Amino acid sequence: MPAPFSAQRRHVLAGIIAVLLVHPAMATERNTTQHEIAIVSGAFFPEVTFAQPGDRLIFVNFDETPRQIYKSKPGFVSPRLSQNESWSVVISSKMQGDFFGRSQRLTSDQTQALDSGDLVGDTLADSAQDGRIMRGGISFEQR
Repeated sequence: MPAPFSAQRRHVLAGIIAVLLVHPAMATERNTTQHEIAIVSGAFFPEVTFAQPGDRLIFVNFDETPRQIYKSKPGFVSPRLSQNESWSVVISSKMQGDFFGRSQRLTSDQTQALDSGDLVGDTLADSAQDGRIMRGGISFEQR
């Protein structure tokens, strides 16, 4: 009998499934682009989203675990997304950088600390058993 999938193989398989489920970026009528980001197996797919200010990120949670997505100063905090729920945010010119995922709801004090820049974003993020932090990124570089 073959050995069960390793954690790394499960993440690769989850990424392939996410790519098949998530639509490619689509242009809207206002000359902006929508980028769908899947949450699968405690990770963001794609891990880095190449966007421009004014583009919209649409997060879709395919995990059974509810997730909240956040980015520190300047940033955003999503509502808690249950399985198959989505949420979107329009990117500003100062939002380049990392965002994170968390299964526990952020408190109002944590949200204020993120907004003011007094709290490093990854300290609140979920991490896998191997220590990998649930992290995604926004890049304004052209791909």
